Amino acid sequence: MRGMSDPFLRSSGDVIPPAIRSVPPSFHDMLREAGVPQEHIDEFEALRERWSDLVADLGRALENSGFARHDPMGEGGGYWICWHLRDDGVMVTWAVTNDRSVEFGDAMSAIMHPTLMAVLIECGFEAELIPEGDEDAGSVLVTGHAGAPPE
Repeated sequence: MRGMSDPFLRSSGDVIPPAIRSVPPSFHDMLREAGVPQEHIDEFEALRERWSDLVADLGRALENSGFARHDPMGEGGGYWICWHLRDDGVMVTWAVTNDRSVEFGDAMSAIMHPTLMAVLIECGFEAELIPEGDEDAGSVLVTGHAGAPPE
């Protein structure tokens, strides 16, 4: 699944609050009606289940560190956790506020991604910047808690 593009087109599905541990059946029905193959729905479910505890811990750590979660339906701006895009970890990225600083978006990401990584490492997570050449280059990849056994 590595390098797979987002089958949900980065909809609000990639900012599902960590408190939501199950996806409503109607969501699966919507995906099926949209022509998403059952195999992809199953992969989505497996990733949600695999990373749900880490996603919850990441959200708490970032919010306790003073960062706001990105709200794509509101002003926007802040961190967002993409748990369904990769099978080697959870991607954490930064979004600028909607309709503001658009011309500075890449510069803000270049500043904020290393900052998010440093904060997450300080909070006890295994985190690294995704290298150039990867589809998600520059974003932060979190694979677990420091010192924890691998997934």
